Amino acid sequence: MVAPHPYRTCKEKAMRQSIEREMLEVLELFYYATSFQGRRFLCCFGPGAMVSEMLLDLRLLNRARLEVCLLAPGLDPAHLPPGYPVVPVGNPRELEQALKKGLMPLLPSAAGGLMEHAFALAKTFKVSRILWLGQEPGLLCGGKLQSFLDLGELKALVEGEESMNFDREFLGALWRELEHSKQEWVFVEAKSGALFQEVFTHQGCGTLVARSYQKSITQAQVSDLLDVMLLMRPYAKSGVILPVGEEQLAQEIGNYWVYRLGGSIVVTARTRVLGDWVELGKFCSLPRYQGKGRARELVAKIAEEMAAQGAKFLFALTVEPKMGTFFERMGFEQVDRETLPKAWAQGYDFSRPSVAYRLTLQSK
Repeated sequence: MVAPHPYRTCKEKAMRQSIEREMLEVLELFYYATSFQGRRFLCCFGPGAMVSEMLLDLRLLNRARLEVCLLAPGLDPAHLPPGYPVVPVGNPRELEQALKKGLMPLLPSAAGGLMEHAFALAKTFKVSRILWLGQEPGLLCGGKLQSFLDLGELKALVEGEESMNFDREFLGALWRELEHSKQEWVFVEAKSGALFQEVFTHQGCGTLVARSYQKSITQAQVSDLLDVMLLMRPYAKSGVILPVGEEQLAQEIGNYWVYRLGGSIVVTARTRVLGDWVELGKFCSLPRYQGKGRARELVAKIAEEMAAQGAKFLFALTVEPKMGTFFERMGFEQVDRETLPKAWAQGYDFSRPSVAYRLTLQSK
């Protein structure tokens, strides 16, 4: 039997890994596209926003069979590329017919405020999410992008004094509209790729404004496997965490904890019991929902549960300095990796430039 040539073996392995990465990317696209099935979008083009910048994004949403309506004052469909799937409609019946044909309905414009008109159309045409396409990357407060705001947070910003890139009167009107409607609102920059990132990736793009979502912290179930896998994927890709295969994840899914917001998993972490010690690993969160204390809530819940089960120490390792700061603020102290349990050290790659943190648990 002839052994395979080493070069060929390495080349085939690299190709297989490349294909697997591509399949995961496609899986993510399908996952987020199907999660929006049955929900209707209204793409509202604000002042200065050009439909011509978004043609590829809109076509992609259309080909994914998402129900997308357009509100673009001054747009003449005749000026779009030949065969582009946009058709003017004037009433709900025409809109439903257009959507059944796989077209994007162009809704009628009106004099007066564009935002108010968008909400009126959203109610008439049963739209669940309004995408405000403008010249800004999202809502900036004090120069910092606000990825997600509930209505209470939006109201606080409107009543506050920090500088913002949107007029307070406009944002106040938005808060009042959202308070009396069921729609969600997203500020998205009108540039190629922005809608794609907002709809088809875990990162999102811009600022989502919505009512407060119900939250819960539980141990993961088998049905959460795909959500957890996709949440961890960019962290593994960048080297922040070590990758976990689907088979291994399925075997360990009961050791994962998840923070749900409105039914979606936005933070996850894995626990591994080693005698009196518990390792906290695979700590990942959706970028859109960071900075609001949700990761702290998850760690606090895990620490409480582990202490109740008799554990004395919770420890974590990270290669990211900002995560080290996070752990220290949670009461962890930096320790030498050699002081961690021997059962953990046996399978660890000490060439990895990680820093260890330990939390002494308080038993009740």
